Amino acid sequence: MKTKRLLFINVLLVALILCLSISASYAFDTNMDGWTSAGNGVWEVKEDGLYATNNNGNSLAKSNVVIDGTKSFIYEVTAEFTGHGFGIAFGVVDNENFTAVEINTEGLIYCPRRVNNEWSLWAKDFKPLPGGVDGSDGYILKFVFDAVDKSAYIFVNGQLAETITDINVDLIKGNLGLQTEVSDAVVTKATYTEVESINLFETNISGWTSAGSGSWEKKNIGLLANNNGGNNLCKTDLVIDGTKSFEYEVTGVFPGHGFGIAFGVVDDENFTAVEINTEGKLYCPRRVNNEWSLWANDFKDLPEGVNGTDGYTIKFVFDAEEKSAEIYVDGILADTISDIDIELIKGNVGLMTEHSDVIVTKAVFIDLSVEPSPPPTEENVETGDYTGSNIVLLLMIMMTALSALIVFKVKIAEKA
Repeated sequence: MKTKRLLFINVLLVALILCLSISASYAFDTNMDGWTSAGNGVWEVKEDGLYATNNNGNSLAKSNVVIDGTKSFIYEVTAEFTGHGFGIAFGVVDNENFTAVEINTEGLIYCPRRVNNEWSLWAKDFKPLPGGVDGSDGYILKFVFDAVDKSAYIFVNGQLAETITDINVDLIKGNLGLQTEVSDAVVTKATYTEVESINLFETNISGWTSAGSGSWEKKNIGLLANNNGGNNLCKTDLVIDGTKSFEYEVTGVFPGHGFGIAFGVVDDENFTAVEINTEGKLYCPRRVNNEWSLWANDFKDLPEGVNGTDGYTIKFVFDAEEKSAEIYVDGILADTISDIDIELIKGNVGLMTEHSDVIVTKAVFIDLSVEPSPPPTEENVETGDYTGSNIVLLLMIMMTALSALIVFKVKIAEKA
């Protein structure tokens, strides 16, 4: 009898831990509380998300998070919706008084505002969503607000969809929330994070300047180039001589014809490049006194699976000993170049566009001749933040240990 009672208690413990692990996997991911309906819509927090019911109009939810426009922050939401529109909301009072950023099933993003139910646009006009964003796997909206510049960067599914400058902070002050327009919605993530500053451009290279007739500007969002109707070059303070192996990795989003990395940059009439374009090609153009040629392999199709939905990442890996290079696009080997004449790549490292705007969010150069840092040890590894999937893993380990303990206890009891 004692053995059965002991076994029953431990089975209950295992069941409890299992339930906790399941709920950790599927819980509504939010660090915001106080979610309530604001107006005549119906919003309900359930185990796996925040649910909105179509009320044939604007339906607003608000949280207890209040902003005043003096602090930089990131507001990120993941949702699926079946009707017309869905968005994030600011200054929420009710469904007749709010400011929003909305996307709809017509493939548009816009910034509606209602005051006493009077509709207007508080920022830019209707704009198409970035290419490849179709909502088949839901939408991820990220609103990045820079309190210093009074500007915001809006991402949809990882792609920059809109930039708003000179924001009147009175328009976004108040309670953060969510909004639907003639739609049901299920929100599985809604997180608010205050940050000291906004800097989305990852680089270890300095001296970014325009090199020629084009315009390049380093901003918190990244390095921005404007289409000048031709080749647009940017160069840096970084100079290479071809005697050291290196990696040069760049991530960019461009809507026009072409974008690439550049070497030996003088201006837009004198450079060596590796370029990709929206026709799905990779090639290696070079200009000397504006005379165009290919300095390496001919035009080549980009690898299967590379489509630019989330931008493109180009990595150029140069082997100084072999005088060769491997070119990766989105982590996939796209081309190799052998017997490189290093005179062609000597000089300032940079970037280029061809008939296109671009936003570069990463530009990192690694000197491979430098010895790497030693591997982590017990002394220099920081303790992880056990949240999300880590919690589930920890609970599963605990379950395994507990199961072993149960077997051990039962055997001891049987012997007693």
